[in-house]
Amino acid sequence: MLVNGSVLGEYGFGDGFYVIIGLLYLLCAALYFFPSLKLTQYANRIVSLQESHAEDDLVRALDMQRSFWAMIGIMAIVTISLYLLMLLIFIVGVSL
Repeated sequence: MLVNGSVLGEYGFGDGFYVIIGLLYLLCAALYFFPSLKLTQYANRIVSLQESHAEDDLVRALDMQRSFWAMIGIMAIVTISLYLLMLLIFIVGVSL
């Protein structure tokens, strides 16, 4: 999107719209990185648990899973709050 947007912008198509969308895609990719990192850490702990059958590995794996779900919950609350804020702005904007 960034490359196409910069090329199309030279020909008068989009006026930088595609570049903005490309930057939003990069932002979304950055937001998805952290939950996937938590899941990867959880998977590594599960592999350690399968090899050792130690209680400490189970505790570490469950801590990683708890951390993942806490992060997902926070992201969901923020997303819902942003949707409600956008809805409120839309309603106020339409009524003016």
